[in-house]
Amino acid sequence: MGELYLEEIGNNEWHFEWKKDISENMVEMFFNSIDVLENGDIKKARKMLENVIEKIPEFIDAWHHLSLLTDDKNKSKELNEKAVQIGLSKFPREFNEKSLLEWGWTENRPFLRAYYQKALILLDEGKTEDAIKIFQQIITWNPNDNQGARDVLSDIFIKNSMWNDMIELSKKYPDDYSPEIMYGLALALYKLGNIDEATSKLKIAVKSFPLCKKILLEDNPKKPKIPKEMEGYVSVGGEDQAYYFWEEQGKAWKDDELRKWLRSVGG
Repeated sequence: MGELYLEEIGNNEWHFEWKKDISENMVEMFFNSIDVLENGDIKKARKMLENVIEKIPEFIDAWHHLSLLTDDKNKSKELNEKAVQIGLSKFPREFNEKSLLEWGWTENRPFLRAYYQKALILLDEGKTEDAIKIFQQIITWNPNDNQGARDVLSDIFIKNSMWNDMIELSKKYPDDYSPEIMYGLALALYKLGNIDEATSKLKIAVKSFPLCKKILLEDNPKKPKIPKEMEGYVSVGGEDQAYYFWEEQGKAWKDDELRKWLRSVGG
């Protein structure tokens, strides 16, 4: 049975590791459970994950995926918290505010996935400030933000009129190519009275994502049909991406003044 720990690998960069080799059979069973799940056999996948946990209690990814398989919100939260606490309990004193826990190390991904899921749970419970702290912590540990925490933060900031926070976030990702940050930044600047800069940013956003402008000007957009093979994916610049963007930030643009400004920008 392996024991998990956090190891420094240089330049204050850390990754999870096992003190003892873990059973290859259990690792194989975990990945097989994901295949079984994708084939729709939830009951069998759950049993396989439980078997992995029985043999390797600190297998974070098994706890995380198990938490995703239940419709009981309280049980899901409980399982997620178990996954998160396993990871957090391994943080040594030397791990500090400048430490990195990057996604590039595959060993870090189970914990980062579970921690991200915890933020989503908190957000669903209306505990926005707590969720923000976790999302911000994730992008501090992993600045490349492979999980897209910055997009969720953008949505939160826009929904809650947190204009300065939106601008500060955009400074961390000046070359970001997503409607969440690009349109979000333009709106934040406009709301703070920086009209010229806001218009300049909006032009770039509209040129990059014209369908987002189109849907923001619609009163009751319809969700586009998603081909079965595209379920779980988002087509960059597509109607599906524009719709998901509208679902999160659309209400912030439901203002005659904003719509007039939006119409004035070409694209």
